[in-house]
Amino acid sequence: MAEFMYQTLQIDDRLPLSGGPSSKGQAIGAGVKLLHKCAVALNDWSISYRVNQELKKISSTIMEKMPRGGGVLVCVGLQEWEYPDPTGTRAKMFLSIHIAGSGNDPVFILNRYLSQPQIVQGAPKGWRRRDLFIWVTIK
Repeated sequence: MAEFMYQTLQIDDRLPLSGGPSSKGQAIGAGVKLLHKCAVALNDWSISYRVNQELKKISSTIMEKMPRGGGVLVCVGLQEWEYPDPTGTRAKMFLSIHIAGSGNDPVFILNRYLSQPQIVQGAPKGWRRRDLFIWVTIK
């Protein structure tokens, strides 16, 4: 079984998810940064365990879609409170995960995905959906 490496894509014109990885990353396209590679998709986030478990569940599908020398873009849907509590904190929970595309250029795949209408699971009342994009490659 191949070992995966994960990089989060940060999109500048979207609200950042607080508590995520460092914003230091390699600019790979207009308004898009590819953050540092690591062996797990998320490290310090409250939902990291669940996201990493869900990625393991779809690992065979990721391998099927993985092009030689390229990667797979995974969209992780999160739900967070619409309004923060008095301390400014917003609770976050895992919502869904799906493969958004594959190829050799993560910016092209991300832009193609964002330009197409999507049917995704919505967040319940009082929550809002936030998408996190993860670029998966083979180590």
